Amino acid sequence: MSKRKIFLTGVDAAGELILSDGKKTKVGSKWDQRERTVKWKKRTSKVKAFKIVAKTFHNPFESSPPPDFVEKKLELTVIKNQPEIEWEYTIHWIDEDNNHHTPDPIISISP
Repeated sequence: MSKRKIFLTGVDAAGELILSDGKKTKVGSKWDQRERTVKWKKRTSKVKAFKIVAKTFHNPFESSPPPDFVEKKLELTVIKNQPEIEWEYTIHWIDEDNNHHTPDPIISISP
């Protein structure tokens, strides 16, 4: 298998960010490293930059999401044998007019 890919594909009529995973991705913590890696990638000019922000103190990834906005992509790898968790996070994103937005997707991690 390959990385879990979440594409930021556009913005709907209500101004909500459209994600290719429907705002919920599943990852197995016992999978090999490549399969445990989640990749967010921008595929629309309507999003200028984005960053991932945890909604809880627990970080299920090998490293913390960077605090700065990224313009193209971000990759994080789930910790090997991470206990089951539904990790709630926010994608802070900036639109082409420099307005800030914050949808709340979920990463579902299972053993």
